[in-house]
Amino acid sequence: MGTILDRIKKGKLATPERIVMYGVEGIGKSTWAGKAPRPIFLCAEDGLPKTMIEQERLTPKTFPEFQADLNAVRRDAHEYKTLVIDTEDFLEQLIADHVSATEGGYEKNFGSESYQCGVKSITREIKLVASTLDRIVEERGMDIIILAHAAIKNQKDPGGTDFDRYVMKGYPAPTGFLREWADIVLFAKHDVYFSKKGRTAKAIAEARVIFTTWSRGWDAKNRHGLPWQVPLDAMGGYAAFAKVMAEGLVKGSSRAKDVAEEVIELMASAVFKDEETKAKTIAWLGGEPLDPAKIAEAHTAAKLMEFINRLQTMQPPKDGSGAPAAQEAVATAAA
Repeated sequence: MGTILDRIKKGKLATPERIVMYGVEGIGKSTWAGKAPRPIFLCAEDGLPKTMIEQERLTPKTFPEFQADLNAVRRDAHEYKTLVIDTEDFLEQLIADHVSATEGGYEKNFGSESYQCGVKSITREIKLVASTLDRIVEERGMDIIILAHAAIKNQKDPGGTDFDRYVMKGYPAPTGFLREWADIVLFAKHDVYFSKKGRTAKAIAEARVIFTTWSRGWDAKNRHGLPWQVPLDAMGGYAAFAKVMAEGLVKGSSRAKDVAEEVIELMASAVFKDEETKAKTIAWLGGEPLDPAKIAEAHTAAKLMEFINRLQTMQPPKDGSGAPAAQEAVATAAA
C-alpha cells in the first residue's frame, strides 16, 4: 500500500483557464475569443458580429434554454475546447426575465420597493452557473471565457478624491462574484495617443489594448506575470495570448527576465521597515548583487509580478503622508 508521498506531484500544471474579459463596445471581444481553441459560443441571437457568421454557437432565448445548453456542453459528446459566454449582461437579462415570469413579476423583484429581491436571485443563479462551469473545467478540460461590456462608475474614495473607473456592466453583486471566481480578469479599450503643441493636443494614433492588472481606472488580474498592457491586435486572438500566459509560468523565460528587470528597478528605491526585512527580501531574490538572469531562474514571471504588486502596496505614499516605511508584510511576500 502506497503512502501520501507516492501521490505528491510537482512542476507546472497545464490547467484550463477561467477568464472574464470585459471592454468597451465594439473593441473586438468576440473576435478575440473566437480564436480560442475550438470554441463554442453561448450568446444572444444577434450577439456576434457579421464577420463571425460561421462561428459555431448556441442562442438560447430563455434562461431555462441557457441552462439546458450549458448542461449539454458538459454532458454531450463533442470536441469543443473552449466555452464562450457572450455576454454576462445578456445572461443577467435572461435570468431577470425568468425571475420576473416565475417569481411574482417585475415590480416585486426589481421595482422601487423590491429590496433587491431580483438582484439576489440573479446572483444566486449566476453562482449556480459558475458551479456548472467549474464542472465543465474539471470534467471536460475546457477553457471558459465570459465576455462582458464595460460601464463607467464613480468610485467613492474614503481617503481622498472620488474618481471614475471602468467596471463590468451589470449588477454589482453578480459581477463582483464573477471577478473573484475568475482566474484572469482582462479589460479592453481603445488607447489614444496625442501630439501636443503648446496648449493644443491632437489625436495622432489609436490602438486596441488589453489591461491585465488592477488600476484605479479598471479591474483586472492575472497569475501569469503578463505585461500590464498588451496590444489586442498584435496578440492574434486567444491562441497567441495563451502562449504568453504559459511563458509567464516558466522560470528562466524571457518574460521572467523582463519582470526581473522591473524588480531590480523597484528595489533601488523601495523603503523597508528595517535592514533585516530588506536583507530577507534580497536573499529571496537570490542575494546581492541583484541579477536579472539569476532572479528569473529562481522565480516565474507570475511570482515576480505578485512580489512587485505586494512591494508597491507596502510603500509609503510619494507625497510623504501616511506610514513612514514599508510594513513587515513586504518580507512575508518574499518568503
